Amino acid sequence: MTATTLLETQSAVLGSRRFRVLSMAVTVAILWIVAQTMYTDGRSNAALDGIRYTRTINLHQSSNSHPSSPSQPSAARCSDPFSKLGTLHVDTETKHENNWVPFDKHCQPPRLMAALTAAVSGEDTSGHLDIDFVRNRTILVMGDSIARETVKYFCSFLGQQTMNLDDDHVWSPLRRRTDAQEDEEQEDSAQHLHQHHSRAPRESSLPNVCYIPTLDLMLIQSFHFGMDTDNFFAEKEQYNPPNNYEDRLVVHGRNLLDLISDTDSTHPPSAFEDAVPRPSSEPDLVEVSSSLWDLARFARIDIEQDMSTLTDLSPSRLSYYMDRMTDMLHATSAIFPSSQIVWRTSHYPADHRVDEQQHHLNWLSRDMSTRELELEHQRQLLYHNKPYFHSNRLFQLDQAARFVVESEQFDDIRLNEWGRLMFGQHAHQIDQLHPSMLPGGWLWGDTMLYELRKAVTGEV
Repeated sequence: MTATTLLETQSAVLGSRRFRVLSMAVTVAILWIVAQTMYTDGRSNAALDGIRYTRTINLHQSSNSHPSSPSQPSAARCSDPFSKLGTLHVDTETKHENNWVPFDKHCQPPRLMAALTAAVSGEDTSGHLDIDFVRNRTILVMGDSIARETVKYFCSFLGQQTMNLDDDHVWSPLRRRTDAQEDEEQEDSAQHLHQHHSRAPRESSLPNVCYIPTLDLMLIQSFHFGMDTDNFFAEKEQYNPPNNYEDRLVVHGRNLLDLISDTDSTHPPSAFEDAVPRPSSEPDLVEVSSSLWDLARFARIDIEQDMSTLTDLSPSRLSYYMDRMTDMLHATSAIFPSSQIVWRTSHYPADHRVDEQQHHLNWLSRDMSTRELELEHQRQLLYHNKPYFHSNRLFQLDQAARFVVESEQFDDIRLNEWGRLMFGQHAHQIDQLHPSMLPGGWLWGDTMLYELRKAVTGEV
C-alpha cells in the first residue's frame, strides 16, 4: 500500500468518525429539546388546571362580586346569563342563595328575586338592583301544574297568596252572572285563597291570579292540557272546557284580561281593589310551556297498546309536537301582538320505576273514582316499568321545542331556560312531579323577571 493510499484511507476513517460524532450530537440535541418541551407543556397544563379548579371552586364567590366597569363583558358576550354553561347553587335554608352560577364569572345573572323581595318587605334596597320595571305590569303564564305551582311560589315569596278563579268567582270567565248576583258577591277574598293541599280537582285547572299591591304587579296563570286537539283527557274530573290550547288562550286568557280591565262590570275582591283597571289589557309578558301532558298522552296510548314507554318518540310524534307548537305560538302572537312571548323549557321529573307502581299513573288518576282507581292499579300491575315522563322523551321534546323557537318565523320569541337549569334536581321536589320552592320556585322567579325586564327595558 502506497503512502498516498494510506493517507486517503485514514482520511476516510476520520471523516466517518466525525460524521458519527456529529450525528450523535444532533440526536442528543433533538432529544433534549423534546424533553424540555414536554416538561414545559406539563407545567403549563398543570397551571391551567389549577386556574380552572380555582375558578370552579370560587364560582359562588364570583357570582356575588360586582366587577368594575372595565371588566364588564360586552352585551354580545353576555346576552343571556341563564343560557350560559354553569351550575345551580342550591340552599334550602337561605332562599336568596339559590342561583344559577355560570362558569364565566363576568356573565352572572342579576339577582332580581332578591331585589324584589327586599323591596316588597321594606328592607334596605341600597345594595340591590332597581326593580321599577315590575311596576304596573301584567304577566300571563299559560302552562300546566308546574306553572301553577311556580306562580304560587312566586306569590308566596312576596307575602301574598294566589286566588283561584272558580266557577263562582266574580272574575271567572266561565261564570254566568246577573246584575243582581254581581251586587251580592262582594265577598271576602280569603274564601278564594287556596293552598296546594286544599285544592279541589276541578279548581286545579282553573285560572289563578297573584297580585302584589305595592307594585301593582299581576300574574295570571291559566291552565291547558297540552297540545291535544281530541279531548283526550275529557274524562278527568279536573277537566274543564274548552279543550284546545288556542281556545283556552281566548277563554282563560284574552277574555279574562278583558273582564279584569272592564271597570264598568267588574267588582274586584277587596284584596284586588287596586288591581283594576289594569294599565293595559295586553300582558307585558306571556310565558308558554307544554310537555308533560303531551308525554302523558303518548304514554297512555303506548300502555293501552302494550308498548314500552321507554323507547324514543317516533318521527311522526315529534313532527306532531312541532306542528302543534308552531300553531300555538302563532295563535299567541295573533291574540297578544304587542306582548313579549317566551317559551319556558320543561324540567325533568324523577323517572318512575316498578317499585313505585302507585306513582306511575297517580298524576292522572288521583281524581278518579274508587272503581277507576282499581282499574288503573290493575293496569299498573299488568304493564311494568312504564313511566310517563322518561328522560329520553323529555330530551326529545326539549330539542324539538328549541328547533321551533330558533326558526326564522319566531325570531322575536325568547326561550326561558328554567327547565334545563333544573335538570337533576329530583331531590328537591314536593312529589313525583312538582319542584319545591327552593330551588325551583326561586329560580323560576329570577328567570321570569329577567325576561320581563328585557321585554320592558331592553336591558340584558
